[in-house]
Amino acid sequence: MSETVSAPSTAPQAAAQDYASKGAAAAVTTPTADQPTLPLLKRLWRDWMAPHKAGWALALLMMAFVAATTGAYPLVVKEIFDMLAARDEAAFLLMPILIVGLAALRGATLYGSAVVTDRIVQRVATDMRRASFAHLLEADYARLNREPTGHLVSRLLNDINAIGTGMAQLLTSAVRDFLTVVALVAALVSLDWLLSLVALILYPFAAIPIVRIGRTLRGVSRDTQEQLGAVTSNLSESFSGTNLIKTFRLEPYL
Repeated sequence: MSETVSAPSTAPQAAAQDYASKGAAAAVTTPTADQPTLPLLKRLWRDWMAPHKAGWALALLMMAFVAATTGAYPLVVKEIFDMLAARDEAAFLLMPILIVGLAALRGATLYGSAVVTDRIVQRVATDMRRASFAHLLEADYARLNREPTGHLVSRLLNDINAIGTGMAQLLTSAVRDFLTVVALVAALVSLDWLLSLVALILYPFAAIPIVRIGRTLRGVSRDTQEQLGAVTSNLSESFSGTNLIKTFRLEPYL
């Protein structure tokens, strides 16, 4: 009697292989501490951020609204003062409506951009953890024993959390703040072009210490992640060896 054996579904296997291939590619091209920032950002966008283009577009749209409402503040204030100087009674009616409405619109778009950005960052972090975990599952025994377990756990948790925080700060500092500066500069030029020109000339000199501080913070962040890995490794080994610790009374040596 012949028996027919159904083939197992290949969808989970294909997904695992896809994550493992991503993790393997990341492991082969692991960035060094001295690698420039721009190639790292390109790689981050190509491998992890690009699949979420629709979400990033929505976040950028909300950030543009935040920048526009911020840049509208000085224009609205100037218009209200001009109406007050002209003794226009309508200013007393328009002033609270414009200020409160503008603040409410800015607050709503700011909250929306924060929610959308955080959701996308969490999805990217989840994809990274899945790919890294799938790659570690496919690694050989010597590779897994090369580093303490705590270091591997720290990479999956602390390091990827740091990447997610960096992505959120990148969108806030490099995108939203840049759009806000552009909107404010446009408003300042419309109000007083000469004062705006002086500010634009002095602004590049303020960027020099910011760049130097950023490089220093990058090294501090790298050292912090290494220390977190060591702490996680120590805790993991201590909790997993509680029987041995209690048997030989090794508490004072930990």
